[in-house]
Amino acid sequence: MGLDTHVFSKGAEAKLYTTTFCSMPALEKVRNPKKYRPSSLDEKIRRSRTKVEARLLSRAKDAGVLCPLVYSTSEFSITMEKLSGKIFSGKRISHAHAKKFAQMLAALHSLHIIHGDFTPANLMDTKKGIAVIDFGLGFTSHDN
Repeated sequence: MGLDTHVFSKGAEAKLYTTTFCSMPALEKVRNPKKYRPSSLDEKIRRSRTKVEARLLSRAKDAGVLCPLVYSTSEFSITMEKLSGKIFSGKRISHAHAKKFAQMLAALHSLHIIHGDFTPANLMDTKKGIAVIDFGLGFTSHDN
């Protein structure tokens, strides 16, 4: 993390810090240790989830789904594009938005991407369009 970071958001799995990457606004998602897990298991889980999330963000772009661009990764963190917009959580969702959400979900599933938490809280209305954020609980599945 850079020297000019501060906590942007805190979730159950990670903390988001505002930072910069090549002079561009960015977010760094850091998965912190969980004291209730044995350290070797904790490291394995955090390393795997970080790697999977970075890969899913990249593959989501292949599906044509707007999401943050990954700038860099390390063992337990991802530095990504900081999107500007409003989260849909708590807002009344129009029929047109619901249809767009379904199309995005179908596009993800067409590449076997399961978001894991596809809720309005993880959908952001940006100037570029609707973006999907937080693939932290995501995975791939070839089940039909």
